[in-house]
Amino acid sequence: AAFFFTPCPPVLAHSCKRRKIEMSVEVESVDVIRLMLQFCKENGLQKTFKVLSEESSVTMNTVESLDNFKRDILGGNWDTVLQTTSSLHIPTKKAALLHEQIVFELLEMREVDTAKAFVKQSDALKSLHEDEPDRYKRLEHLVMQHYFEHTEAYAHGETKGTRREKIAAALLPEVSVAPPSRLITLLSQALKWQRFQGAVQPGVQFDLFRNVLGTKQVAEERTVKRMAKKIKFGSKSNPETVAFSPDGQYLVSGSSDGFVEVWDFVSGELHRGLSYQREDKIMMHKDSVLAVAFSYDSEYIASGCSSGQVKVWKVSTGKCLRKFDQAHTSGVTSLMFSRDSTQVLSSSFDCTARIHGLKSGKTIKEFRGHSSFVNSATYASEGSRVVTGSSDGTIKLWDSRSAECLATFKPPLPPSTQDIAVTSIVLLPDGMDQILVCTKSPQAFVMNIQGEAVSMLQPDRSKLFKPKDSKDGEEVPLPDFVSATLTPKGAITYIAADDGTVLCFTGSVHTRTLDAHSKECVAVASHPHQNMIATAGADGTAKIWKTNH
Repeated sequence: AAFFFTPCPPVLAHSCKRRKIEMSVEVESVDVIRLMLQFCKENGLQKTFKVLSEESSVTMNTVESLDNFKRDILGGNWDTVLQTTSSLHIPTKKAALLHEQIVFELLEMREVDTAKAFVKQSDALKSLHEDEPDRYKRLEHLVMQHYFEHTEAYAHGETKGTRREKIAAALLPEVSVAPPSRLITLLSQALKWQRFQGAVQPGVQFDLFRNVLGTKQVAEERTVKRMAKKIKFGSKSNPETVAFSPDGQYLVSGSSDGFVEVWDFVSGELHRGLSYQREDKIMMHKDSVLAVAFSYDSEYIASGCSSGQVKVWKVSTGKCLRKFDQAHTSGVTSLMFSRDSTQVLSSSFDCTARIHGLKSGKTIKEFRGHSSFVNSATYASEGSRVVTGSSDGTIKLWDSRSAECLATFKPPLPPSTQDIAVTSIVLLPDGMDQILVCTKSPQAFVMNIQGEAVSMLQPDRSKLFKPKDSKDGEEVPLPDFVSATLTPKGAITYIAADDGTVLCFTGSVHTRTLDAHSKECVAVASHPHQNMIATAGADGTAKIWKTNH
């Protein structure tokens, strides 16, 4: 989608300085075409080679070896020479000199019919008929004779050997040597540079044409078991939210110091492939960043802060492309792009959810009706519906176009806990408009958007960690759920809890608990293509978790 944005500048962050790398290389379009011609030639795409050369008027004029090319001319290996020169652009006069010598030597070998046919087919020799008619008549006369006379063919004391030397001297300046497979070599070098910069991770599938990580999902979804990387934030800062890009290339975090940072989740460091981060020009808000989200094409990041402001950033440049200073009157709790990346859905502590138009820069829809914080909002039914979850304990289904509330329902909690807050809502990837409803209790539910419960997820005490100060015989307390995420196929659910743990569910069965953080685990996100999750904790760290393999 096309965007029309008013830019707002990135801010210089007070972080460690990194060496600035500046490279500027101009590439001529003619050189690009030559690379393509070489690729076609080396891979036997002769028709494509011919059409591309004719339409672009670009020729390669390269040979594999100048020495071999000269040796073939001096040795009279004319089949090889003709095959080589067929793809070269040789001046007509020099080509006529070559073809004339080939006719002479065919006649010398008594290949008269072949010589006659060659004269008729050679465009270079046909040009002699107009440019040098006497020379052409002499050639015709030689072809029509029943014998070959050297003195008639070679004038002024020339011989076959000196004539070949003359041809070699004429043709060699017209050609050059290029290393083989230059296109593949240059692409490989470019990928190595991107890997060095951190833009491409080792061992990860990469879509070279689209310049993104491949979208192939893991064959089998398995529960993560070990911490692979820990990202430490400043002494007075902690991450509030994390999200992976849909192409699997980036991890973004929003933190209490207002920074929006893009991470290399392999190294656990800021992504070196983004020049603005190398130059310490970090995307940021003046207030704590509570929510972040990527567009579906991974080109943009939306961030929302505790003052109610929402910003949209270009990932590749770090530039703020759109800013909604009054997106909400209180903190932003969740964000989500529309499928076509023209709108951003947000929810807030101001008890509303809203849709903001990225082209107009205005709030175009408001969903009002909850009596307390709206903690989560998501699109459903291919964008025609919006589902919101609130601290008032209810879930509401809205028409995204009219902003009309179509239904209000609650998760099936016990009667004594009917007003327990809904902390997050995640749309299941099965296309059946089912949602995972996470509540501020030890229970989460899979529900459809008609309000019917499909299944319940709750902890198995035997899978929980005992607090360090607990006494023998004491029952392990059940944690309250804070946030949740699903693996790409929906086979595994990860739920962040207020005791710092992450509970892992396969289906509705609690299979494992990760001792993730020393304080509340405030956010959890699943990688779109790998068995990997990221967690954010109030202990000032974000962590990457993987399987044992």
